[in-house]
Amino acid sequence: MVVPFFWIAAGVLLRLYFPWQALSLLMLMMAFGFAGMIDDFLGNRAQSGLRGHWRALRSGELTTGAFKAIFGGAAAFAFAIFVARFMDNGNLAVLVMNALIVALSANAVNLFDLRPGRAGKVFVFGLAALFLVAFSPERITLMFPILAALLGYLPFDMSAKAMMGDTGSNVLGAALGACAVFTLSPLAGLILLLLLIGLHVTAEFTSLNKIIENSVVLKAIDRWGRKE
Repeated sequence: MVVPFFWIAAGVLLRLYFPWQALSLLMLMMAFGFAGMIDDFLGNRAQSGLRGHWRALRSGELTTGAFKAIFGGAAAFAFAIFVARFMDNGNLAVLVMNALIVALSANAVNLFDLRPGRAGKVFVFGLAALFLVAFSPERITLMFPILAALLGYLPFDMSAKAMMGDTGSNVLGAALGACAVFTLSPLAGLILLLLLIGLHVTAEFTSLNKIIENSVVLKAIDRWGRKE
């Protein structure tokens, strides 16, 4: 009985205190969830990485990964255009930066979704980091319903009884990117964007799995709670 009342209360609070943020976040999550679902159900792993999908696209093949990137990029720009109407920093450079943060955040969480529970942990740690550096930390409460749902789901993911797939990891990453747009100053947003670009470049040439496995701390965090 507690869960339905929690979601009703969360919805009312979001609607009353963060109306445009809640609306834009919901639409963004639906868009990225759809793109991820297409990749989950129709995709294959013949092509991987941004370079692989780009090569396939140049040869005339639209992979589900390329579709996800194009559709997700369009959704991210639509989101950035919408929220620019309500934010003080609505110039073109900030708009493009916000769109890239959302798109790259969605893909970043997806990049880590190679082991049970890993994508969820990335979301939790990312949210904690945003809270520490946020210019408007009160807006992080937008993430509480998502965080609550994730914490309820994670035990099943870490025990390999369920798998979020691209659908779930894309939604989490897009939500995290949106939270960054809502809470970070332009300078902090630029730093985050550079970090995301660096992560994607690294992932194109190096295995993130190997980086995690070769780090004592990252390996311990990655394996915590997971049933091998």
